[in-house]
Amino acid sequence: MNRIPTLGPLFLILLFQGPVRAAAQLDPGDARDGWILLHDCESLFGWAPRGEAKWQVSNGELVASGGRGHLATTTEFADFELRAEVWIDRSANSGIFLRCPAEGEINQENAYEVNVFDNHRLWPTGSVNGLSRARTLV
Repeated sequence: MNRIPTLGPLFLILLFQGPVRAAAQLDPGDARDGWILLHDCESLFGWAPRGEAKWQVSNGELVASGGRGHLATTTEFADFELRAEVWIDRSANSGIFLRCPAEGEINQENAYEVNVFDNHRLWPTGSVNGLSRARTLV
């Protein structure tokens, strides 16, 4: 497994245009293996909005309105594995940012962005922008 060097504290940042839904509970096997839920499907507990977007939970989904923005975890993580289930439409350009600064702007210069959906020929879905191109579209 290739490891990405640490740039400092890890803050997981979600940048989505459209709703994001998470499972409301863990599978018992996942819980035994140490997995944790990052979203409870009821509130923004554990998340801090950054940027212009206004975030809310509607029908268990994280929904942004009013501009571009990010959601950052309020907890720092060291080594981790991330599983994400997302639904995104064809017009969106979204990603999951990793190892972001605790404050200030979030961009490709100070964090890693894993594309969730992007029609960009150089950095398609699954790519780590500016670092590693996905070999197969997912």
